Order: sequence, then C-alpha cells, then structure tokens
Amino acid sequence: MSELPSVGMTEEMNAEEMDAFIKKFRGEEEKFIPRDEDWIVERFLHSSITDGMRKRINKAIKDNDLKDISKENTTCRGNFKQYILDGILEEDDVDFIKVQVRDIIEKNEILDYKFDLEFSIAWTAIGKKGSFHIPHTHSRDVPVDVLSTTIYLSANETDESDDGYFYHVWRDECNGVEYTKPEPGMMLLFPNWLVHGTLPQGSGTRQTLNLSFKVVKR
Repeated sequence: MSELPSVGMTEEMNAEEMDAFIKKFRGEEEKFIPRDEDWIVERFLHSSITDGMRKRINKAIKDNDLKDISKENTTCRGNFKQYILDGILEEDDVDFIKVQVRDIIEKNEILDYKFDLEFSIAWTAIGKKGSFHIPHTHSRDVPVDVLSTTIYLSANETDESDDGYFYHVWRDECNGVEYTKPEPGMMLLFPNWLVHGTLPQGSGTRQTLNLSFKVVKR
C-alpha cells in the first residue's frame, strides 16, 4: 500500500509538518542550476515512492489496454513505448508530485510571487536498447507558464559512457549543452521552454514519468 497522503491532506499541514513530510520521501541531495533565465533542478525521491509509482502505472497500462503513441508525432525514436496517463494516473501520485514541485520552487526562490499549480498532462515513456529522444521543448512560451517534470522510475545503472543520458541546452550566447546521468528516483524540474532530449540507451530499460503543471499567479 502506498504511503502517500490522501488528496488534499497536505493542504491541512502547517509549515513544520509539510517540511517533515517532504523530507521523509526524498533524499538529501539536490541541485539547483540557474543560468540567466534558464534553470533546472535535480531532486531524488526515495525508491519506495518511485517503485510504487512504476508498479501502479504499468498495471494501469495493462488493465486499461492503453495505446502506445510513440510513433505518433512524438519525440521518441528507436525502441520506445509511450502512453498518455490523463485520467489514469492516481490523484495521490499527482498530489505528491505537486507538493515536491511547490517545495522546489519556494526553497530555491524560483518565482517571486504567490502561485497555484494546475495539473496539465502526464505520460510515461519506456525505452530499451537504442531508444532516445530528439531535442525538443514542451512549449516556447516565456516567461514561465508551465513547469515540466521528468521522474526516473527506472534507469539502466551501468558505467557505460553517456548511456541514455538526459541533456539540456542553455539559451545563452554559447548554447551550452549539459548532460545528466539518469538514476532511479531522480526527479528533474525545468521550465517548459528548456530544450532537452536523451542520448541513445545502450542496454537495459529506463522508464520515466512526465508531468506538466501550469503556473497560475494569484
């Protein structure tokens, strides 16, 4: 059984209770990497959380006979499967991720105004040997109106160079590219306009859960 709170429970927590709740389900390591208007955050969630999400999602794919859309004008290439999870992903999972996103934004002072988060869309991508994502954005709108998350539910834990690495491109005069080695439990949060993709998977399987949240200024 999931240890996640019921929907709405976190709204009743005070600041001290919320901080304890968030620390319970995430690791200590976190990176906030800003560069001009661009930024990306790496946070690690406990494996008990991401393992539970992966099992529930994969069961829902099977139970609902979801259609693989990887070949339908997506950024997937190679040995990939992709499924839209709207109406499928459990509300408690969405609520939990929303709490993480808000905590990241507030603790890193990414936004300087009060806001609400509205869930937009969710999908999962399952890649095997040879799979990769071409460079893309989730929107070109600037400034922030949508935040994107990528959570690694599973990843190929090998020492192979660049195996399935996530990369993003900074929008500066150098158009610098940075690479991130995917690890199980890793959660990436970034603005919708950030160009990103993945290098080819060398072996094994990786699965991500991806969500977008609209930022609504109060």
